[in-house]
Amino acid sequence: MIQQPRAALSGAVRWLFIGVLAGLLASLAPAALAQKVGDAVALPSLRLAEGTVVDAASLRGQPVLIYVWASWCPFCARQTPYYQKLHEQLQASKNALRIISVSIDKRPEDAIKYMNERGYTFPVSFDAQAIGKALGARPGLPRVYLIDRHGRLAVSQAGELFEEDIAAFARFGDTTGDKR
Repeated sequence: MIQQPRAALSGAVRWLFIGVLAGLLASLAPAALAQKVGDAVALPSLRLAEGTVVDAASLRGQPVLIYVWASWCPFCARQTPYYQKLHEQLQASKNALRIISVSIDKRPEDAIKYMNERGYTFPVSFDAQAIGKALGARPGLPRVYLIDRHGRLAVSQAGELFEEDIAAFARFGDTTGDKR
């Protein structure tokens, strides 16, 4: 009679060990492999702050610039006005490049307040996890990814950029050809 509880106990211990081992192995696996320039990218659908959804299918065939930022990031604060300027120029010229920013602020209201106070009008999403899965987890802020009209990652850059570097992204939306 004493052997039955031991058998049951050893079975429970075995399953506990298997569960712990599986959890440990899962934690060692990379979350999302970082995409490399030239890789094909499938962007997810993204919900924007105002509630609309940018459907992934609507992004296919057009160049898309993804700008990852936060309201508390000093490097973002210095370069975000240049993205706003690019956004306005693209709209005025009917350039095909589309800008979608992704805020990683923990509280969306902080990012919305930040944008409103500064008059930023480019679209913002809070779907950072979806973008991370599509483009790979990368350290550093700000980050910019540019997916060309062929669905390939053309630019992947972390860190602050100069105004002229940001303005140069417009070439990817030039309708006269794919000018890299």
